[in-house]
Amino acid sequence: MIIAIASGKGGTGKTLVATNLAAALGASVIIAGGMGQRAQTLFVENGIQVVVGAEAVPVEDLVRQHLAGTLKTGQNVCDH
Repeated sequence: MIIAIASGKGGTGKTLVATNLAAALGASVIIAGGMGQRAQTLFVENGIQVVVGAEAVPVEDLVRQHLAGTLKTGQNVCDH
């Protein structure tokens, strides 16, 4: 299952919704191009591994690469 919670606007509650939903669904890893420190902390506190700096490719490719141990990451593109 792949779920996207997206919004370009800050302060809309995406972080709490995403972390609580991911934990409730039993997620073990989150892969993102960028993520702020607060969000990273909340995921880790919920037992979810955080991988940042993923390139902008189809999510299915990122998941396959992660599972194969070949996922390459770069800089965290989050600006906060």
